[in-house]
Amino acid sequence: MASTIILKHGTGSAVATSLQQGEFAINVDSGSLYYGVKGGGAVSSSFNITNLTASGDISGGNIIIGETGSFSQTVVTLKSGAEDSPFIITIADSNGQDNKLEVNKDGVLKMGALDDLPTAVTGGLIYSSSAFYMGL
Repeated sequence: MASTIILKHGTGSAVATSLQQGEFAINVDSGSLYYGVKGGGAVSSSFNITNLTASGDISGGNIIIGETGSFSQTVVTLKSGAEDSPFIITIADSNGQDNKLEVNKDGVLKMGALDDLPTAVTGGLIYSSSAFYMGL
């Protein structure tokens, strides 16, 4: 006999605030998924995925691709549209511009200006004010 599992659900700005360990909830308007963490009561919406295969598009505001790991080949295809810079690497620190590296919609690579030069690294490229540096 087949079983039907029904998740807790909400709409609009609903956010799950208390779930039992392993219990799932979904906001059907936003598509946000939540689960009860170990011990129950607390809720998380962060998921660790070991392998991800997609036959279609993966999209979102902030997508993190492989914080660490080893890849035989990684291809990131960005569709251009109204966005001025569809690819941006941001490091929010106190050293110059937060957008450290961008590729704009025309395919131009842009480096963010740094206020202070970091330690030189062989093969490194740095832009600061009106000067461009390369580590040899």
